Amino acid sequence: MTQTQPEAESAGPGGPALRLIDRLEAAIALVSKGILVVITVVLFGAIFMNVVLRYAFSSGVAGAYELPAILFPWLVICGAVLAAQRGQHIAVDLILRIAGPGLRRAIRALIDLLIAAMSLVVVQAGWVMMVSSWDSHLAETGISEGWGYMALLYGYAAIGLTALIGLCRTLLAPEAAAQPPAGAAP
Repeated sequence: MTQTQPEAESAGPGGPALRLIDRLEAAIALVSKGILVVITVVLFGAIFMNVVLRYAFSSGVAGAYELPAILFPWLVICGAVLAAQRGQHIAVDLILRIAGPGLRRAIRALIDLLIAAMSLVVVQAGWVMMVSSWDSHLAETGISEGWGYMALLYGYAAIGLTALIGLCRTLLAPEAAAQPPAGAAP
């Protein structure tokens, strides 16, 4: 088996740990993208089938309109996870732009800690909502409403892990965390 990364990179501070968190981040992205693809195909297929049945045979699938109620939260949260991984959420970065490398690193670490803590709170609240709604079922399909709330659990667990990955990167690769945000004036 050939090694794809140079030895010098793995010998640096945090080398094996950084590779491990890179793999974890890639796994989170792969799962989120997979969920997005599957749900998009299912929703498109159900809506397309219902339109064809309605116009061709004056009938439709009674529960097709219920699928978005369960699946749309998954689309939204998976998109939020991918945006969090890429740092594409709306942010006010004025302080990061004018701060020195040490302060910038400390602020990024604090932000990641706060995001991880808030994500844990949302996961706990999402668990309560999912469990309390698990016995409530949609009228036509009989699908538990808890599946929609499960999106909160997955999404905020993934966002919290992404924040912890960012914290690890800040601690293990301080030179990267000390760089100003993209587009920042020098």
